[in-house]
Amino acid sequence: MLFFVLLVRGWSKDEFKANEYIKVARNPDYWKPGRPYLDGVEYPIMREIAPRNLAFFAGKFDAIPLGVTIPTLKDFK
Repeated sequence: MLFFVLLVRGWSKDEFKANEYIKVARNPDYWKPGRPYLDGVEYPIMREIAPRNLAFFAGKFDAIPLGVTIPTLKDFK
């Protein structure tokens, strides 16, 4: 499902390592010139919530991962 969404939205699969990460690259044949704005995105695969939260709080992610709740964010402050 994730690959389908990424490919439809102007990305092409660049690299995949099972249970580690998914890397996608900008699709040069995307229908709208100049998009997507990023050259690529890497999605780390972390199955457990606690290590994922710790990695986020350590600054390893640029976006809030699934499973981080508002109370967890308040505790981190």
